[in-house]
Amino acid sequence: MHCEYFSDCSVEYRGRSRFSFQLVEAEINALDVADCEKSCVEESRFVCTGFSYKRNTDSNGYKNCELTDRRFSDVNNAFDVGNAEDWDVFERTRFSGGQCKSSISNAINFEPNEVIERLDCYDLYREGFGLSRRNAVGFFRASDEEECAYECDRHRELNRANACAVFSWSENGDCVLGDGRGLERSLQRDRRARTWQYRGGSGRGCRRRSDTFTVNGKACKRGSQLNTEVRYWYCEVDGEPGWDYCCRPGNDCGYSDGYEYPW
Repeated sequence: MHCEYFSDCSVEYRGRSRFSFQLVEAEINALDVADCEKSCVEESRFVCTGFSYKRNTDSNGYKNCELTDRRFSDVNNAFDVGNAEDWDVFERTRFSGGQCKSSISNAINFEPNEVIERLDCYDLYREGFGLSRRNAVGFFRASDEEECAYECDRHRELNRANACAVFSWSENGDCVLGDGRGLERSLQRDRRARTWQYRGGSGRGCRRRSDTFTVNGKACKRGSQLNTEVRYWYCEVDGEPGWDYCCRPGNDCGYSDGYEYPW
């Protein structure tokens, strides 16, 4: 969806559909879909989690933008969303940071199912490698890793079997989802890609990602440590057993004699 005012704040949840009356918390007249989304983001009476918008507005006085505060993970498609030719339902995907910030979203004890920090629920598993489509459980085009993580979250909510547990995103926009089984065998070299592994939780319930990486591009579990006897830095690798060498904190890795990878 292209939004003139608040780009990347929401995604289409279901086309040609409309909220049932029990989900609607507020109704307004909007100039266009971007204006409807803007009203959702700026709503101050409740935390707006999504909206339905009527594309072909007529002059009969009915309002064309409906807002809801229902978590989409609790929405029952059979009862809560109905078919409507001129309407589309959108789910809000960002609740903090940048322009997509509600005036009350940080002031009340409410944690939406989808928040901008969703990537914090994933650990960087491997840099410079992506998932092969051959064993993928899903493939999408995504603008960034946040959007790819959103697709993985959505897949996990809708599928109990072969649920998404890992994804890779490449700079060419490829978002590949995997269930995590045989992960090492599913990786293929792609210098523009990074592979992320789900570790549980959602949004603010996840700990911060590691900012320390090994010389081979793997994420460290708890930061780096110095071996005082031989004077090299290392860390426990996150998401797999073992350890790997690291750069000295605060320094960029360079190339040592006899090594093809940077230290």
